[in-house]
Amino acid sequence: MLACLTGLFRFVALGGTLLIGASAGAAAQGILEDCATDIATFCAEVEPGHGRVISCLYANEDKLSEACYAANSDVHDAMDFMFATVRNALATCAADIENTCAGTEFGHGRILTCLKENRSEISPQCEQVVNGFSFGLEPN
Repeated sequence: MLACLTGLFRFVALGGTLLIGASAGAAAQGILEDCATDIATFCAEVEPGHGRVISCLYANEDKLSEACYAANSDVHDAMDFMFATVRNALATCAADIENTCAGTEFGHGRILTCLKENRSEISPQCEQVVNGFSFGLEPN
């Protein structure tokens, strides 16, 4: 079951990263400038791309300089919302994922696609969550 939940988390995190990237794209340059020292200190080992540096800064938010924290505040709020959404989705759909999609390969929205394709077999509460994640990601 934990593996299935991890797969859903990866999907939702990707979606959240895409949403965050879209809303924070203009602020990215300011974050890089205001957080250069913090990135070098806390995230030097992190490979840039796919929101990994922002995620690293988020994970170290209690240690960031004031300038970096301020530059990241909107991104922090969006990530807090994303993680709360993930927790809710996992709590709501855990049994449905285990019962319906346990054999589904992780990544690229496959678990969400499995849930969508098996709507008649999942709980109404999980179906509502699935319907909320409609940003057009399809498995490769």
